[in-house]
Order: sequence, then structure tokens, then C-alpha cells
Amino acid sequence: MDGHASRGLPLADEPAAASTRSTSRWLDAGDLRTPVAAFAVSRALLFGFAWASLRLSPGLAFGTRAFPSQPWLDGWVRWDSFWYLEIALSGYRWTPGQESTVHFLPLFPMLARLAAIPLRPALDDAHAVLAAGVALALASFLVGLVGVRRLGRDLVGETAADRAVWLMALFPSSATFGAFYSESLFLALAVWALWFARRGSWPIAATLAGASAATRLLGVVVIATVALEALRQNGWRLVPPRREWVALGVALLPPAAVVVGSWLAFGDPLVFAASARGAFGRTFGPARIVEDALAIARHPLYAPLAPDATITVAWWLLLALATPALVAVCWRRIGAVEASLPIGYLGIALASGIDSTGRYFSVMFPLFYALALVASGRNAYRGLCAAFVPLLLQQTFSFAHWGSAH
Repeated sequence: MDGHASRGLPLADEPAAASTRSTSRWLDAGDLRTPVAAFAVSRALLFGFAWASLRLSPGLAFGTRAFPSQPWLDGWVRWDSFWYLEIALSGYRWTPGQESTVHFLPLFPMLARLAAIPLRPALDDAHAVLAAGVALALASFLVGLVGVRRLGRDLVGETAADRAVWLMALFPSSATFGAFYSESLFLALAVWALWFARRGSWPIAATLAGASAATRLLGVVVIATVALEALRQNGWRLVPPRREWVALGVALLPPAAVVVGSWLAFGDPLVFAASARGAFGRTFGPARIVEDALAIARHPLYAPLAPDATITVAWWLLLALATPALVAVCWRRIGAVEASLPIGYLGIALASGIDSTGRYFSVMFPLFYALALVASGRNAYRGLCAAFVPLLLQQTFSFAHWGSAH
């Protein structure tokens, strides 16, 4: 490691690791120091900014506030947070043609409910779950950043891995990594699933991949990527059943349980898709990007925040255009298996519409390795970080002030 790559923002290039399987020791000092620094700086900035913005301008575009007397916490309970809260407290419901909780997967709200147990003597059930869920999201984000750095050390070298960690922490859509959302938990599960797969630790890799599929729909892509890593380590040959294939079969149990449970409870194994179509009037396909951009630009929901909403929509469109280029860089300079992860994510994101583009991109950790390789010079890297910060604050303001209609 060079003299400054492990402290603060990395500045110089170094060769990418060439090995397929991760064989070096588990963690070194940089695997902890860089993620902790990036986590502390970015989250302190965001929590402080959200607190100040809500103190100076306490009104929301619509909806209610969960912690009106604690703005440092209140700003991170918005939008989908209340769907997850309902699942944690009351389980699932589905009414055809209406917004329903079946659109969300169970692992994050289940863990938030468990984490809330120590807080219940001091808080009611709902506020205990919300506070515990924010803490869970923050802890998961830190674990995820450690994983990004550790996996990156094998894939692209130490300095590029450090850059990827900082870019992810300062990425404009990373605001949700501190919210009562499932993105942080999903990131931690996905990155460590791939790292353990590269080590050949198939039971652990499969367990984490399966858990990711019980956290977000993108988890099915994680399972597929772990399966591709198994094929790569076997020389791309389909071989008779081995322990990795048995483990991968176990990884399919969580998504299978979700499908079977939906069928038994609601009579429709794909009820989450039916919920999206019925409640939001959504179709699926790449045309949704243009359709959503036009609809959002005209929607009265965003009117109270214009021109803030215009910046947000422009950011989403920029990500939709930039992602394929970064996927190509990832494929060429890192590897086909690693590139398969954002390719799968991109397919689901295109089908889901533009309004979640930033959140989808924020968990595509291989693309941050690609971005770090593209911004290889000191000025390019620092310029990118500097450009991210004001957009990150703008996205934080939008999230904290939009509220929730639920």
C-alpha cells in the first residue's frame, strides 16, 4: 500500500489484483480505516445537514413526521419507511387496486423488529422499530463499505478500492443508506456474498445471497452472480452436483418461500407485480424511463419542490445513460462475473422506472470500482468527489422534506 492510500482520500493508481479466487488474509488495517473514515464523514455531513434543514424549514411537501422533536432522526423516516414499518408491526396485506405492503420483502422489517426489542421500555412499538431500523441501516452500510473495500482489494487493487469506497459514500443517491430503507442491508449481504464465493466458502456465500433475495428483488441477481462465480472456478464447465451447487440450491429457498407464501396467502405467487400494476398503474419495460420522466415533471407531488424536483429527475436520467458505459468498463477491466451483477440490476431497474434509478445504482458496487478506474487521476477523482457533495446534499434535502403520503 502506498503512503497515502490508506489515509483519507486515495490519490494514485496501482495495479488491479489478477487472481480469480481471494486468497489473501481476511482484513487488513486499510479495510477498516478507509470505510470507517468514509462512513463517519459522509453520515455526519448528511445527518447534520438534514437536522439543520428541518430546523430551518420544518415543513414537508406532504405527509407527517415520525420524530418531529428530533429532526436529526426524523429526516430518515420517509416514503417507503412506513411500508416497512407496517410490515414489521402488522405483517402483509393486499387489496387489489390499492397500494399494499406486498410490494416489499420481509428481511429488513423483520430484523428491525428484532433490533427494536431493547428500545421498547423507552419507546412505543412503532418508534422503537423506526429508531432501531435507522441504526440497522447505518450499521449495515458500514459493513457494506468494509466489504466493498475488501473485495475491491482483490479486484482492482488497494487505491482503486479506497476510491470506490469514498465514491460510494459520497454518491448523491447514498442518502438512503442512512434511512429506514433496505438498501444498506442489501448492499452488505450482496458484497460479502460475492467475496465469500470468491474464497470458495459456498455455504456462507449462498446463505448471504439467499438473504439478499429476501431483502430486495435484486437479490435474485446476487444468487445468479454467485452461481456464475461457481462456474468460473470450475472452468465454466457444468459438472456433477458438488457442495457449491447444493449450497446454491439452499440460496433459492428464501425467494421460493416468498413466492409460495404469496401464493398461499393471496392466491397469486407474483402478487408484488400485481400490486405495482394495480396501485401505481405501472407497466414494465425500458419505455418506463421516458414515461416516468415526463410524468414526474408534470406531477403535482413534485410541484412544491421545483426546481429541486427538476434536478432530481435530471440526475436520474444521467444515471440511466451512464450506467451502460460503466458496465462496459466493469466487463472489460474487472471481469464478466462482476459485470453480470450490475447488468442484472440494470435490467430490473429499467423495468421498474426512473423514480428508483438512484437507489438501484447506489447498490451496484462493481460500478463504483469501474468509476474509480475511470477517474484514475488525482484531479479527476477529487473533481468527481467535489461534484458529488452538493448533489448529495440536494438529494438529502429532497428526501428529508418530501414526507410520505402513507
